[in-house]
Amino acid sequence: MPSYYGIYKETDIEFVDVKIDFRFEREDRQPDVIATTKENQKYLIVFCFDDYVRHKQSFDFHNLTCLSVNLTRQNFNSLENFLLTSSEDKHWINNDVYFKGIEAKYKDKGKLVKLVSDDKCKECKIRSSCCAVMSFDYGFRTPLLIKNNGQQFRLCKTEKYKQELKEYCKQQEEDRLCREANHRRWEEKLLAKEYEQVENDKYNYSIQPVPTDINNTDSEKSCFDCEINLAWACKDGWAHCGCRPELGSHGRINPEYAKQCPRFVRKRQ
Repeated sequence: MPSYYGIYKETDIEFVDVKIDFRFEREDRQPDVIATTKENQKYLIVFCFDDYVRHKQSFDFHNLTCLSVNLTRQNFNSLENFLLTSSEDKHWINNDVYFKGIEAKYKDKGKLVKLVSDDKCKECKIRSSCCAVMSFDYGFRTPLLIKNNGQQFRLCKTEKYKQELKEYCKQQEEDRLCREANHRRWEEKLLAKEYEQVENDKYNYSIQPVPTDINNTDSEKSCFDCEINLAWACKDGWAHCGCRPELGSHGRINPEYAKQCPRFVRKRQ
């Protein structure tokens, strides 16, 4: 049997019973085989050519332990030796037994890992600095992807993830405080600018000449414009003041007196 993602090494397995399985019809007419160990563990062995399984109907291998065996390079004389002694051209389509034992196997070696679905990893806050177990493909380090029951999983290093997440949260908090400090400085500058503008406006207003209402000058005052003047009693160019008892009942007064009268109140327009 071949290695399982480098986690489980190549191993020999002895089957005590082997049966051809015809439940799933195939276009290439190759048989599927159900092989059983003495521990009653069943393996679905799929023989194929060009590493392509041609079942006529859709078929999934969920919860099965399934091995694909590529016979492309074999002939009648080499077949028996290939099946019994070689792990080449064989790969695991699904191995639920191995998959469920991965975390425990790493723990036995003193390493803590957690199987995390690839979809969940895409939502990880620190996905840019992935903490997964890495594999080397063509000289490049990439996360080890394990396929099981139609899903892909990564092996997340638990302790490293906790440390990286702690550093990430610390950095996020520092960035938040920095943004708040920058915002406060911006507000202070804005308030200072507004205050400076208000002070400038006050200064500019204070040096402006005060406009004089020409109508309030003494030269323009007339008793005819005073609120106290009784317009209905005015005759022959004389005003008639209503609050000057010393003038007598006739109340006549020269309208020019308004220029020096302390009681003068201009009529509202």
